[in-house]
Amino acid sequence: MAPFSFSRAMRMSYSPAPSEEVSSEKLLGPESNEDGEALSNRDTIIAIERVKRRWKLLALSSSGLVAVLLLALTWMFASFKSREVPSLYSPAEVAVEYETVVFHNNFWEDRTPYQGPPTDEVDMAWDALYKDVGVIKVDGRTARQVPNMTLPIPGEEDSYILGIEVFHQLHCLNSIRKGLYPDRYQETKDMSDNEKRLYWIHIEHCVDSIRQTIQCYSDINTIPWVISPRHHRPAPDAHTTHMCRRFDKIQEWAKERAFTQKEYDLRLAAQQQG
Repeated sequence: MAPFSFSRAMRMSYSPAPSEEVSSEKLLGPESNEDGEALSNRDTIIAIERVKRRWKLLALSSSGLVAVLLLALTWMFASFKSREVPSLYSPAEVAVEYETVVFHNNFWEDRTPYQGPPTDEVDMAWDALYKDVGVIKVDGRTARQVPNMTLPIPGEEDSYILGIEVFHQLHCLNSIRKGLYPDRYQETKDMSDNEKRLYWIHIEHCVDSIRQTIQCYSDINTIPWVISPRHHRPAPDAHTTHMCRRFDKIQEWAKERAFTQKEYDLRLAAQQQG
């Protein structure tokens, strides 16, 4: 047997080492390309997930902000509603509009057509406020919604009679005004004792009806004090600012539905005779 030669063995087993490039290609081969693509895809997925998380956070933040705004608006609306004046149903509420009005002080030169010694012009001004509009006609559906039951109109199907308070109050106030000038109006002239008694009962009714209305509404508008230019001393100034329902709109609405008590009485009499 030939002796073993280490140098010869080395010469037989040695071959040049492949270059790094070739080695990498051979070692990694096609699987290396696939892994690279996988790494690239993973980076893309991670980037997409990051964007999604950002959008989710933004959406959550926006939702939270919207929720806070909605809660704030709900609170504001509830607070506003709590200050609204609760009211009973009236068919005339559809005619209600508001306006700011500065009241007259009704002294000296600042007077209205409804003041002063009685004249035909003053009487006409008062009558125009409520004459022929104090009573109205409504349908059954409307009549069933008002807080107090009312009577049907005789001879008419599904028609009912109603009064509107503002016109009743104006009628009462005018009756009191006329009572201040008995020489002109002579309301009790030629009345029997019983008729006079009924007349004064009516006046008392009017006075207390207006009192109840004033207390019911309890006007809390303020009255400032100023130095009176006429008397040069402190005095309340009746030129006060108020938020008022537009009377002309309510009056116009009532005129379109006007139904006189005289006509009602005639129909009632005809029904009773029939």
